[in-house]
Amino acid sequence: MRFHEVAFGGETFQAVTPLDGPYSRIVFDPSRRAFVQLLPSIRVESTGGAQLEAIARALGATDVTVFDRLGFAFLDLPANLHPAEAVARVRALPGSPGAAVRLRPPRLQWR
Repeated sequence: MRFHEVAFGGETFQAVTPLDGPYSRIVFDPSRRAFVQLLPSIRVESTGGAQLEAIARALGATDVTVFDRLGFAFLDLPANLHPAEAVARVRALPGSPGAAVRLRPPRLQWR
């Protein structure tokens, strides 16, 4: 098990995760004041279809969902690639394309 601890806004937040697997990939989200699971995909600023395809191939992405009008795409990552590592690889490419991890959205509160 891995122990996570963050001090934020005068409070200490803690979480425990397994060492491997999708549930081991968490990050502290200050807006939610909680640890949140990373999704197995990243968001990449889309600067053209050819470049997106090259980025997807370089990461071994299993799928690409492009939102042309919004100017970005989601790249689904292989299970063995950590989202933070994928973002670092994309940002290191020529032209420094923008990339960011994606967080699991909050659960809906039905009334």
